[in-house]
Amino acid sequence: MRKQIYSMTRTEAALSQRCKNLTNQISILENTIQQKRNEIIELDEKITLQDFGLYHPTYDFMRSDEYKAKLLSIREQQKELIMKNAAVSGSGGVIYNKSTTQGNKVISDMQKLLLRAFNSECDDIISHVKFNNYDASKQRIDKSRDSISKLGKLMNIVVTFPYYELKIEELALAFDYQIKKQQEKEELKEQRAMLREEAKLLKEIEEARRKAEKEQMHYQNALVRIEKQLLADPSNHDLLEKKQEITNGLDDVEKVLKDIDYRQANKRAGYVYVISNIGAFGENV
Repeated sequence: MRKQIYSMTRTEAALSQRCKNLTNQISILENTIQQKRNEIIELDEKITLQDFGLYHPTYDFMRSDEYKAKLLSIREQQKELIMKNAAVSGSGGVIYNKSTTQGNKVISDMQKLLLRAFNSECDDIISHVKFNNYDASKQRIDKSRDSISKLGKLMNIVVTFPYYELKIEELALAFDYQIKKQQEKEELKEQRAMLREEAKLLKEIEEARRKAEKEQMHYQNALVRIEKQLLADPSNHDLLEKKQEITNGLDDVEKVLKDIDYRQANKRAGYVYVISNIGAFGENV
């Protein structure tokens, strides 16, 4: 009987020492969490969920309604697993200070802290995922889950696979959005380049129009003068020849103005320049 009592006392002492060690680990873990992330906890009616470190996300992709809806769906599934005590597993029936109730509380507290640490790590990883680092981010989440399992090994505490899968799905969602943002960034860059090109072209068109209209005005004034002179001398060959030159010049300017109107209406249309110099390629080319 004494041996049994002595054995039980040694067991309780060993368990007490183990709990103290776990308490020290918990303290170290809390300090690490605090150093890594200065989390802001929003107070709402689901305060119990906050004990697990599952807070409302503040990632960039929350600005997109489509991704926000998907993210909220994933987070709701995570909350459901937490509420069902299915986010982390752990052994029961531990006696602490001769009390099963206290032992179960130690298990529960440890589960909360380890899950809080896992969520904190995942939040940090997911918030920093880029369009080119998905594999590295997933490996970090895997490593975090392994570390949690090692810390909770004595109490069989591990992050369950369904909860882990939801975190990977959340990571994939963030990654997909980062790809979309990168694509939009490239498209925006192209659009800006196109706008700059169009602005440059518009400036060139306006400059060409001003030049053509000035030349048109010059021919029109010249035509008015020559016609006045022809009124006095209708058969003057030189004046008639000069009038024809002015009329031809005016027709050319009007063609240029029509071309400018076409260019302005079709800013993205290209042009084919034809070299008419016979010496460039020879005759009939």
